Amino acid sequence: MTLLTRLALLVALVSVVSACATTPQQPMIAPDVGNVAETTPTAPLPAVSLTPDLLYQLMLADIAVQRGQYQTAADFYLYLAKNTRDRRLAELATRTAVQAGNDKTGQEAGELWLEVDPDNGLAREYLATIYLDTGQVDSAYEQLKALLEQWVERPDSGYMMVASLLSRERDKNTALGLMERLIADKRDDPSALYAYGFLAVNSGQLDVGLENVDRLLEMQPDSTRAILLRAKILQLRGDTNVLLDYLQGVLKRYPHDLNVRLNYARTLIGKQRFDEAYKQYEILVREAPDNSDILFTFAVLSFQFEHLDEAEKYLLKLNQEGIQVTETSYYLARIAMAREQYDRAITWFDVIDNGQYYFEAQLGTAVALAKKGDLAGARARLDAITTNNPADKLRVYLTEGSLLHDLTLYKDEIQVYNAALEAMPGNTDLLFSRATAAEKLDQLDLFESDMQKVLEQEPDNAQALNALGYVLADRTTRYQEALKYIGRALELRPNDYFILDSYGWVQYRLGNYDEAIKYLRHALETSPDSEIAAHLGEVLWKAGDQEAARDVWKRALDSSPQDKILLDTINRFNPQ
Repeated sequence: MTLLTRLALLVALVSVVSACATTPQQPMIAPDVGNVAETTPTAPLPAVSLTPDLLYQLMLADIAVQRGQYQTAADFYLYLAKNTRDRRLAELATRTAVQAGNDKTGQEAGELWLEVDPDNGLAREYLATIYLDTGQVDSAYEQLKALLEQWVERPDSGYMMVASLLSRERDKNTALGLMERLIADKRDDPSALYAYGFLAVNSGQLDVGLENVDRLLEMQPDSTRAILLRAKILQLRGDTNVLLDYLQGVLKRYPHDLNVRLNYARTLIGKQRFDEAYKQYEILVREAPDNSDILFTFAVLSFQFEHLDEAEKYLLKLNQEGIQVTETSYYLARIAMAREQYDRAITWFDVIDNGQYYFEAQLGTAVALAKKGDLAGARARLDAITTNNPADKLRVYLTEGSLLHDLTLYKDEIQVYNAALEAMPGNTDLLFSRATAAEKLDQLDLFESDMQKVLEQEPDNAQALNALGYVLADRTTRYQEALKYIGRALELRPNDYFILDSYGWVQYRLGNYDEAIKYLRHALETSPDSEIAAHLGEVLWKAGDQEAARDVWKRALDSSPQDKILLDTINRFNPQ
């Protein structure tokens, strides 16, 4: 190696290697804290002769780092740091020792680092962590106390930096006890109380966290961060209703606090109270029209409520600004599907070429192709999907079967499920779907066999119990068997309108008209479904109340004028 090469290597190693991506990262600090090392003075560098031995040792250390041999690198850096008392080399020795998991070398290097650079906060962070890992709690306390003294002009940042550092310790009780010592004479300091509450929550000590945050809120009732920390505690305790009441009360006092409103809206979504969440996001969008996260969530909620123009407006805005392009493209495609704009949907789906929405986009494209009349193209698209995920493979089969079912190609549908069941024998979703297709072809033996196989594996499958019972009631005279299956389904789902309809229907088949009318009316009140209306009208007609039957059918026709089952029923009893 030439002298020029060695000099270039020295510059690279001494000036840059400390920031090399292969060296260990510094301890994590809270986002709003900053870097301690950047806010404290650094010691002057010593005058060191660039001897061949020093250059050679640096080269060996760097090679060791590149190879992941951190203990070897730490030994070299520590040797060089001792001989040069250069703070940069002491830092490298500390970092690589920590990466190697050697607390002994790390402590020696860290203490040397602090000795040659006594105002370096980062050195104290490393040392405090090492002391805690080795059970030297008092020594850790001294380092953290000194750190807080360095942050005396910015106590919020100082306390949160310490709390963040302690939050990563394995021994949560020790960490919390150490923080309590650090703030022992600061119980009236809001910064100290918040940091202690934050750490308590992180340590799972929710009651301690709540006690401190409530004390802080007595001093600063409008502190947003304290309000949100209290909300977090209530959430972790599972007190969701209490949490919602609390946030609602806060919003009455501070209606323009976006963070509180956003927290409230997200909690409503978590409770599946989507109507209320939507109203909150309407306010949030007005208050923060440039917040992309808020806009995206509002757009998705709008889509779910079928406010398609509103959803499209915000999704297009985000997409055109290059924000969440994949996600927005997916929902724009879904909007186009809802509008039966299948070419437009395919264009949006095609934007998605990777990521979590890619599989959904492939399925969506296949459905769009089928909807526009290209069944062959749709099946080819499905056939081209490659996945090792069994759940995804199942969805490909079920999607293909569903497309064929919608086109009344039941024989082809059964062939798809036959092939799928060879690959996934006994899969209840496939068996149920094949049974449904078999019933359409009057293959009742296959229908019943598949449904029984489903129930052997899932005896409390209410959907299968109901389907089997309804077909037995509607297509055979095995009414008592049908009643048994449907009755069990009703026990499992007493408010399911499909099951209520089936139960009313089997009562009708048994000649129990009053019971049939009661359950069918309940079903129709639960959901204004045209098939339920057809059934109720038929039972009313048979029971002698033709006027009531016509009234039920008329109201159903107003909303579903082309429904085949409804029209067929009306024509059987009241031909025009």
